[in-house]
Amino acid sequence: SGSGTTLKSAFDAINAGGGSGTVTVSINNNTTETATAALNNVAYKVNIVTTGTFTISGSLTAPIVSFAGADNVRLDGRIGGTSTTRSLSINNTNTGAGAQTIAFSGGAQNDTIRFVNINGFNPSTTAATAGVVFFGAGAAGPISNTGILLDNNAISNNGSTTNFPVWLIQSTSAT
Repeated sequence: SGSGTTLKSAFDAINAGGGSGTVTVSINNNTTETATAALNNVAYKVNIVTTGTFTISGSLTAPIVSFAGADNVRLDGRIGGTSTTRSLSINNTNTGAGAQTIAFSGGAQNDTIRFVNINGFNPSTTAATAGVVFFGAGAAGPISNTGILLDNNAISNNGSTTNFPVWLIQSTSAT
């Protein structure tokens, strides 16, 4: 599990596979995502690391990366996990409402994103799902998205000199 030519294909393999322990996904190239890379709640820890300076990009009116109930995920944008340089970028170039870059939903818990450039654009001040980083509805019942750590990331626009996000981080009030 955990191999593919895009982050989505690696996540699809992880979602489909069984197993336990820890799965490591190594980002070895730039990728263009044509659909959301969604990681569901699986029975093991997932570490996502970069082996160089790479960008995961796409133009979606949905998140580029979604942690849909995924627990114990570690995404570290430092080469080797020890430097202080952000070597991984995740960029949603879409300028439509709802064009999130990273989303947490379905009761995602104990996830960490460290040292990543997170870029996007959302034009709406009223859209309910407009954050570059978005915390959506939790799982049914009392479990919401908890224990999420965003550490030493740079959250910004998607490279445009005229389009700037209205919301860098947004959370819904739904559980």
